[in-house]
This record gives sequence, C-alpha cells and structure tokens, in this order.
Amino acid sequence: MSDQEHDGIDYSDLEHQFASEYVSPLDSVVVLDGAPVVGQDKADRLLKAITKTASKEAGIAVQTHQIEMPTDDQGQSKGFMFVSLHNPTEAQVFQRALDGYAFDKRHTLSVVPFTEVESYANLDDNYVEPEQEEWAPREHFRAWLADPAGRDQLILYVGDDLRVAWTGKSGVGEVAHQRNKWTDLFTQWSPQGTYLATIHLQGVALWGGASFERINRFAHPEVKLIDFSPYERYLVTWSPRPIEASNSPMSPFTDEDVGNNVAVWDVVTGKLVRTFPMVGAAAHATADPTEQKRISWPMFKWSPDEKYAARVTPGQQISVYETPTLSMLGKKSIKIEGVFDFEWAPMNDAEREALEAERNGSAKPGSSARENKLAFWTPEITNQPARVSLMALPSRTILRSKNLFNVHDCKLHFQSNGDFLCVKVDRHTKTGKTKYCNLELFRLREKDIPVQVIEIKDAVIAFAWEPAGQRFCLITSNDPNIVNGQLPKTIVTFYGYDQRKGDFLSLRSFPDKTVNNVYWSPKGRHCLLATLGSNTKFDVDFFDLDLDREDAAKANEADPGAAIRLVTTVEAYGMTDVEWDPSGRYVATYGSMWTASMESGYSLWDFRGQRVEEAKVERFKQLLWRPRPPTLLSREQQRTIRRNLREYSRQFEEQDQLDAANENSELVERRTRLLDEWNAWRRECREQLEEKRRVLGKQPKKSLLKAQEAEEADEEVEDRSKAYATLLTKRSYLPGALVLHQSLVDQGSAYPLVVFATRELPQDAREILARRGIRVREIEYLQPPADKQADFDEHDLRFQDTWTKLRVFEMAEYERLVLLDSDMLCTRNMDELLEMPLENGWIAAAHACTCNPKKHPHYPSDWVPENCGHTQARFTTPLAAADFSRPTHDRLNSGLVVLRPSQSTFDGIVSFLHNDERVPTYKFPDQDLLADYFKDRFLPISYRYNALKTLRYCHAPMWRDEDVKNVHYIMKKPWDCQLREGDPDFETHSWWWDSFDRLQKSWDGPDWEVVEGTVNRALRPETA
Repeated sequence: MSDQEHDGIDYSDLEHQFASEYVSPLDSVVVLDGAPVVGQDKADRLLKAITKTASKEAGIAVQTHQIEMPTDDQGQSKGFMFVSLHNPTEAQVFQRALDGYAFDKRHTLSVVPFTEVESYANLDDNYVEPEQEEWAPREHFRAWLADPAGRDQLILYVGDDLRVAWTGKSGVGEVAHQRNKWTDLFTQWSPQGTYLATIHLQGVALWGGASFERINRFAHPEVKLIDFSPYERYLVTWSPRPIEASNSPMSPFTDEDVGNNVAVWDVVTGKLVRTFPMVGAAAHATADPTEQKRISWPMFKWSPDEKYAARVTPGQQISVYETPTLSMLGKKSIKIEGVFDFEWAPMNDAEREALEAERNGSAKPGSSARENKLAFWTPEITNQPARVSLMALPSRTILRSKNLFNVHDCKLHFQSNGDFLCVKVDRHTKTGKTKYCNLELFRLREKDIPVQVIEIKDAVIAFAWEPAGQRFCLITSNDPNIVNGQLPKTIVTFYGYDQRKGDFLSLRSFPDKTVNNVYWSPKGRHCLLATLGSNTKFDVDFFDLDLDREDAAKANEADPGAAIRLVTTVEAYGMTDVEWDPSGRYVATYGSMWTASMESGYSLWDFRGQRVEEAKVERFKQLLWRPRPPTLLSREQQRTIRRNLREYSRQFEEQDQLDAANENSELVERRTRLLDEWNAWRRECREQLEEKRRVLGKQPKKSLLKAQEAEEADEEVEDRSKAYATLLTKRSYLPGALVLHQSLVDQGSAYPLVVFATRELPQDAREILARRGIRVREIEYLQPPADKQADFDEHDLRFQDTWTKLRVFEMAEYERLVLLDSDMLCTRNMDELLEMPLENGWIAAAHACTCNPKKHPHYPSDWVPENCGHTQARFTTPLAAADFSRPTHDRLNSGLVVLRPSQSTFDGIVSFLHNDERVPTYKFPDQDLLADYFKDRFLPISYRYNALKTLRYCHAPMWRDEDVKNVHYIMKKPWDCQLREGDPDFETHSWWWDSFDRLQKSWDGPDWEVVEGTVNRALRPETA
C-alpha cells in the first residue's frame, strides 16, 4: 500500500501541478544536412557561414564550437553536421528557419531534430507501398450562398446555446447548425462569411462548411480580441496575458515571442506568422486620460488589398508591415511627429477587378501596380498647426496635406469606394470654452484633390457615408442637455454631392429628434437612425432617400432633397445594438445582456420599418448576420441584370404568391386539425360519461342525439370566436357583401364573415346569404335621440344608417371582430388583424384621410393635405404614425375597426351617444363618435388594411398595389356603374368587377337574377 493510500489523502492533483518536466539534452540538438563537402582548409569558413546564416535567418547566435562536423579519413566533410542549441525552443526556431533554405545555388539545407534520426535508421529496407487513402472532399466553405431562396444566415447566442439559423420573410427560420457551449466568450464571422470563429481559453477555432466542421485552430491562451484581414488570409489575436516560454514541441511560440500580446496567423496553414508587443499609450495632450488606458482595436489596420498591415505608435510613427512575412516595409517605420491616428483608403469596383486580375494572372501586360493610400492626422504641437495628410504606399509620397487650427480632435471617414474622405474636425474657440465642428471633404478622384469645408455650428454626434454613394448623414445637436449627459434633442441632416456645382449640399433636415446613431443599409438608399444608450427612449427612424425617385427627378433645383422621406418611426424597447443583413433587406435591433439591456431579445424589421419578428429572450447575448463575399459578376453583368430586373422579378413574385398560399393553407389545415382533435376528445368524454351513468342505473342527462346537437352548436360558437363582420340594412349593398365574402374566401381567410342585419333587410337577400354560408345576426336599428341628430348634407344622407354599425360592440358572443364596410374588397390575407395584440377597451383602425379631395365645402376647415395622417406615412407599416398632437391625426376611418366586443363597452358607447354635446355636430356619425370615445385607446394601423380608393392618387408616394390588403370603395360604389378608362378610379373599380364576374361563374344556386338586379353594368355618363 502506498503512503498516499495509507494516509487516506489524495495528493495526485498537487503532484501533477508541481511535477517537473524532464527535458532531454538531445532535444536541443539538430542534424543539418545538405551542406557543401569541404576539406580542412575550408572547414572554418563553412562553419562561420553556417553561424552567419543562423543569425540572419533564425535570429540565433550560434558559435562554431556548438557545431560538430564529421569528416572522413582524408579530412573531407560528409555534408552534414550536428548543431547543439541552448534549449529545445531554440532548436525548433533553428529548424523552421533553415530547413529548406537555399544555402547557395547548388546546396539546399535540410534540418531535422536529432531525436528523429533513430527512426530513419530503423526504416525497413523493403519498400512497402502505402495504402491509398480514400479521398474525401471537404464541404464547400461557401455552401450557404447556394440557397435556392437566396436567404441569409445569422448567429443567435443565447445562454450557452449558439445556433446558426436561416432568415426570410417570416423572420428566423430553421436552424442550420446548433451546439451547446460552442464558444467560451463570444463569436465572430470572418469578413466574407467563410469562417465562424469561436473563442476559448486555449485560443481560437475556425469552423466552416455546411455542417460547420472545424477548419483550423490557433493556440493563443486567454485570447480576448480577434480580427481578420479583408480577404480572410490572416487572423490577428490579442491576449492580456503575455506569451510565455514553453518547452512543448506543440507550442507555436519561441523565445523571441515571449512577452508579446498580439499574434498574427495564417488562416489557411494555421501557422504563426509573427507576434508583436503592445504599443505605448498616446501622449496626445488633449486625449482623455481614461481613453489612453484602453486598447485600440483593431490594433492593425489592413490595406484593402491585404498587402499591408499597419499600426500607429501615438505621437511617434506609423509602422507598415508587408505580407506574407509581415516584415517591416522599407525596414523602418514612417516617423511622423505627433501622429495620432490613420485610416486606409478603400478600393472601388474597378480597382477590385484589377486586383483580382492581378492575382489570377489575367492582368493586361504593362498595367501599372496600384498604390495604396493612407490618411493620417497630427495634432497641434507647440507652434505647428494640426495637419491632415494623404500618403501613397509603398512610395511614401505625400499626395495632399491641409493645415488645421484650434483643433480639439479629428475623425477620419472614408467613403466605401474611396472617392471621398471626410475629416470631422472638432474645434474650439481661442478661449477653449466653446466647441464647434468643420467637415473637411477631400475629393480623392479629382486632380490635386480639392477640399470643401462645411462649417457646422452645433456639436456633431454622428457621421456616416452612404455605402457606394455620394451622400452622408449627419446628426447634430445644440441642446444644452448634451453637456449634462442627458438625452439631447438632435437634428438629422442629409447631404449629397451636386455634380454640376462640384460641392456637397444640404439636402434635407429633420429637427426635434432623439436619435444618436446612424446605420446605412449595405446597399445604400435606406438609412436607419437609432436612439442608443438611453433608459427611456428607444426610437428607430427608417428613412428612404429615393422614395419618390421619379418625382425627385422632376423637382426643381430649389428642393434637391424632395425624394428623402421618413418612412416610419418605431420603438425597439431594450435595444442596445443594430445590425443590417448583407442584402439590405432586413435589419435587426437587439438587446444584449452583456450591455445591461432593459429587455433582452431581438426584433427583425424589413427595410421599410415593418416588424417581421419579435422575440423576448432571457440571457440573450449576441446576434450577427453572416457577411457575403463580393459578387463574382463584373460591373457590366450587374448593369445587364438591373436593366432586365422586371423579367427576373416575375418568377420571384410567382414564388412569393405560392409561398403565401401555402402558408395560408397550412394555417387553415392546422386550425382545422386542432379543432377536430378537440371535438373528438370531447365527444369521447361525453360518451364515457353517458356509459358510466347507464352502468350506475341513472337516466342520461340528455339523449345522445341532443348531446350531438349541443356539440354542433358549441362547435359553431367555437368557430365564431373570431370573425369579420359587416352591416347590411338594404338590398342595394347585397353585391358588396357577397363580393367581400368571396374575396375573403379567395385569400384563404381562416375566419368567417358574419352579416349583422336589421329587420329592414329583405327576406330574399337573407336567403341568398344563407345559401352562401354567411351567418346573419339580427340587430336593432340604432340612432341618437331626436335632440342629438345631425342635419346631414345631401351628399351624406347615406351616413344615417351608419350609427347602427356601433351595434357590433354588443356582439359579445365573439372574442374578437374586425368590422368591415360592405363596400370593400380583400386583395390579400389579413387574418393577422384577428390575432394582433389588442388590450381590452381598445380599438385599432387606420387614420382617416382628411385631404378632402372633392373639396366639399361642408367638411371641416382643417381637412387639408398637410394635416392628413397619411401625409406622414410614406410606406406601408404594420402600425401607422400616431402623433395625435397634429391636427386631424386623432381621426380614424371606421370602414375597418378591430375590436373586442363587450356589453360594458357598448353600454358606454350608447351613453355617450345619448349624452355628449358633440354628437349633433358630427359629419361622419359612427366614425367621429369612435374617434372621440376611444381618443386615448385608439391604435393606428397601416392604410393597407383600409386602403381608400382615393389614396391611390391623393397619396401616390405611399400607395403600393402589391402591399394593399383591403380596398375601400368610398363615395361612388363600383356596382352603381362601370367607369370609363381615364377615370382615376377606373383600375380599382375594375378589380371589384373582376371579383364580381368570378362570383357569377362560381354561383351554383338560384336567385342570381336578384343579385344581378342590384348592379348596373352600364358605363357611367360622361357628365356624371
């Protein structure tokens, strides 16, 4: 029994911790072969040449007495020698540096560890042909780009769970790959999306392919930050723990790397390229002392062609390193007194194509090599002004310089194609108390690089160029709260380049904002502005800079920003980060637990600000879209595709329609299946109950027949828990109700249409509705008392019946209803209205159009286009703008109302109808009453659910045929007559007549002549 077992105490962990590692002296010896064979007269010269080579190539000082060179009987060397190094690490460095080294034209050295010589000596003299390994192709690293639907992928990191998921029109879809505890710290995509990097205590691992197999790993203990080069060839890692010496042959580091914190790796081979020490803190006099202690990351900035990596030693120099060895360019740094920061100029498409041609050998003979450009700035030093300079590399030629005065700070912003450079100069007055800003705009593609200066008198909070464009967004503020650390009021201004004047001009400003961050779509045009860093405001503004592109082309020079529109403003509660997908179709706002979000989770939006998906997720950490590599199409091929975009778009539109139809049918099938399962279970329970009662000798409470009848009645009520409802009081609106019902069916609605009718509705109309499967619900006519009745204009006598629409609120047998006017046509499924969140006592409806297009003199005087709620809504959004402080914005259109019926709500409405003094003044009875009664409980929704036919021309910039879900035929009804071509309502009315004709073709019962007798197919008289 061992002492350890005898004492009952296990010391194995301590023994393992403090065990000494045996290092054999032979581990420090290498065999160098392939050297020239010389006599004794040249032996000393050969040994000195070897030591010199070791010092130059391996950086190791080797003395001649450390080399043992065997000779034969004649004193001739044998072409190999033994070299004894100081330690195994030095031996590894020596081997890596000299193995395969061309010593001269005829001799190439070979270096192997001495400990491996024995294995060569024991080789079998008989040659045995090795077994041929079966070749297994690796998965394509960019397989996700072959997705038939062209979807993108994103990373969702929740708790310890990391998953890569597909995304599409419905939000996050199926999971492409998922693992638990896949990373220890965070994760990061490579710039072109080829690799996924995970961070571990031991180092970094790269994953790729369809199944995310491990591609490579890089041993850098306690790594905390990583960065990739633009073309993903190199990986940069940083660890706060300095590199330590290791005797392990598996360690990539040598004694030369000891004490360094930064490592650069070759992604393809997995080998270490070079390590670097940390750079000292800046000595910039105006820099914040707390900022000097922070690590500036990325520490290396890569040139866009990946030929160079550079870093700044603040106040002293810029060091440029040349790939693939990362040796110093020109063997010395660029000394620049006081230098504080720098940036590389990006490439444009033509330069990228030329670089690709250079790499694949297809470059035209005689084409000149491109020089990279680098911009840097130096602060004021004693009597020297601050300066911004542009340098060409590798020649180090200064292309342009500009002196700056009274400078507090500078930020360098290159446009993504390298056409422009904006230097944001924060300046101060001579007293140093007041700060203001200048934008120094360098036009890099023009001769002599001219500079335009734009003076901004307010504090600049954010600046961002439009990708591949000539516009930029600026957020400024003159609010005194900006000094106090409170959320200030900001001004958003868009600038654009005027080709004729050769200057940047202010296009349009939007005051009274709270946004403080700019996020352009990767494709340009669409811009998202967000309020971050606040515990009370989470506003997100969606801008479209080319919404009215055709109108903008016709606009005069006085309004160059006519096409810029605020599409919508939404709230993303708990938002801490914003991420655009690479296609520019979708954008994610999310709250991360790492940044102490008020509510962790994410929301996905399309570029118009419509919410695609919302998920509140505990322990949510990270969301990252997978980047895409640059397109393989040439610029000419891209132009050809854009010219023929209409042809390509047809197949996508057909696929969209097919997907929508499948989604609707799947939803209906699922609901039907669940209902059938529930009814079957209930029927089984009832039968079991009746059987038990029979066994006990008790009389059944009901016969099975009556039970079945009750069950069917219950099923009918169950089916009617949610429904669409429309009022019908006369036969003349019968065709509208029938077409409305048929259009709901055609669009795959899972919910029925119920007609609530007064006793005035004729019996033949009731029978026709019953034969079409439309339930009729009896109600009483509703009107205000005599002293509260309004005197209607002759145009509006039809509104007398609309008071009765309010009866829908007493239909409490339904959980949810969508009230529809019978002069509507459903053009797309809108069942989401019956499923959207809606609090008790609230209603949802679209804004009323208060433009008064017919110029009726009896309409309210503030009913003008500039006051209309739709004037601010320039695109379709799930929820419309709700700024009720504006005139008429609290008015709604009651053609479509989402509601939760209850007797108490209806009683309150009736009381209001009988007692409120405003009732006699109402021009639009039920509509005005609902707006006032639900004044603080009205949720505005998009116009597309109640698309008044007049909006198509009154608000043409907003209207999109493909987005409209429900057309409302206000004023003249389609069934009253047919319109002539050229009439503004001709096309929308033709949609209704097409649906009516389809109804006729599908009619399989009698009484069609009754329906036909309610419509007028004659053309409307030209004088009407």
